[in-house]
Amino acid sequence: MSKILKVFMKRRSDTPEEREALRNKIIGLGERSLRKSYYPQMQEKIDELEESRQKALENEKNFRTIFENAGDGILIVSPSTRIIILANNTFCRMLGYTADQLASTKIDRLHPQDEIDWIINQFNRLLSGEITIARSIPLIKKDGGLIYADITCSHISFQGMNSVIGSFRDVTGILASEKEKAEIQAKVQHSQKMEALGTLAGGISHDFNNILAAIIGLTETSLLKMDDKDPHRETFSRIFAASLRARDIIRQLLSISRQNETQFRPIDPVELLNEYLNLLKSTTPSTIEIKLSIKPGKYTISGDQAQIHQVLINLCSNAVHSMKENGGLLTISLRDIEIDDIAAKAHPGLNSGHYLLFEVSDTGEGIKPEILGRIFEPFFTTKKPGEGTGFGLSIVHGIIRNHGGAVAVYSEPGNGTTFRIFLPLIEHAGTAEKNRKEAIPSGSGNVLLVDDEEIIADVTSQILQHLGYNVYPFTESSKALELFRKDPSLFDIIITDMTMPGLTGVELAEKAAEMNPAIPVILCTGYNEGIASGRASLPNIKEVVIKPVTAAALAKKISGILKNP
Repeated sequence: MSKILKVFMKRRSDTPEEREALRNKIIGLGERSLRKSYYPQMQEKIDELEESRQKALENEKNFRTIFENAGDGILIVSPSTRIIILANNTFCRMLGYTADQLASTKIDRLHPQDEIDWIINQFNRLLSGEITIARSIPLIKKDGGLIYADITCSHISFQGMNSVIGSFRDVTGILASEKEKAEIQAKVQHSQKMEALGTLAGGISHDFNNILAAIIGLTETSLLKMDDKDPHRETFSRIFAASLRARDIIRQLLSISRQNETQFRPIDPVELLNEYLNLLKSTTPSTIEIKLSIKPGKYTISGDQAQIHQVLINLCSNAVHSMKENGGLLTISLRDIEIDDIAAKAHPGLNSGHYLLFEVSDTGEGIKPEILGRIFEPFFTTKKPGEGTGFGLSIVHGIIRNHGGAVAVYSEPGNGTTFRIFLPLIEHAGTAEKNRKEAIPSGSGNVLLVDDEEIIADVTSQILQHLGYNVYPFTESSKALELFRKDPSLFDIIITDMTMPGLTGVELAEKAAEMNPAIPVILCTGYNEGIASGRASLPNIKEVVIKPVTAAALAKKISGILKNP
């Protein structure tokens, strides 16, 4: 009997109950003969128990292998205390802890405390079967960083206790990718919306330009006929100045849709900024400090100096306005930056290459997230009536886009705003050109003038006659062509509107060139779409001007062409 018990004790049974039952059988066998008959049964039972034990060990080993090598993080947690019983290697790596550090830790500590009530509610819904997965649950890493995980869980029995096993799949990278994709899509949609608004602006601008051309022309004609002592001269001068301001606004409208005739020249942005800084300092309250930061280097961009100046004015005036109540710091900086293919995708319209980065930062009240996406829309403003039209940033957007660049804005309520302007840098050996004021040149010669707006044809004719030219004005291009056909050598230059019924300005220039290839043409338009193709195919079109054009500007164009045919 003692040997049998020793063998039995060496071979562990699955449960204490089975072991006790077998022991009682052995002890109660009675006579030797009876005990002999039970030996085979006892050995069979012991073998069964050993087999069960081996299977249990194998299952535990398999569980450990799967648990530790799973691609997702796995936790076993007490449902009553929410204390971690066991964490696998993947979960430890996800948060930067060791298994020992996580053991006996309450899982609540691994989540942001301001969201813990919502997170516990999600867990309860999972365990009740209300939901099958809790998405984007935040977890705090050991270094303080945040990750997000999709979580599934269920009840299990572990080490004889009721437990919960949860699987954590890290989706931080996926969320970041989706966010980046959404941001790019939003920027593309914004760009498309600006294109649509620009098309609308272009159509409106065309009509306004014709109206302004008449006002400016009539005002200039009157001023040319007045002497300096005329009592009405001051009034007409103010009308003329106001008309020019209106013309500039229309040209800014056209810059939104890239439909204005931009005068691109090499520009030194450092020189331009230094010139503007003097004006800015004289008009900025003393409570606002201005800091200029320019990385040493030689920078040249290709652009319209007046438009880039307008960008400076709009961005800096907005920054000053945001700090007018409490003062602050306005920082303007220039430096070069290399844009790679990845960075270019974040800014629709940019290609990889070398850019000038121009930043305007303020320490003002910042921009609320709900309106940040609308700030480039024309007429959208948060300013009080009389403080702004909501036009400035849409103009900035249009100008920079027209110059092959991009605009980005970063802002947080209470932490100020930074506008970043990207403009392509060019190599230019010479010095950037400066605007020069010149006197209105007079001249002589025969001018064929064509404009389907009678008042514009009449006013322009009067101005040119005053400057010394013989003018043949027409409101119908077909009749003008008839006169030209009679004597093609009579005329020294043709000035024609582009958009006219019957025979367009480009078609008139083409037919005139067939009879006199040397005849130069100035093409006038209030709407720039399609000019590039017409200008490129007709060498006799020497200039394209956007209406309304002043007498001085038109006179300079004519004089330059006739002196240098």
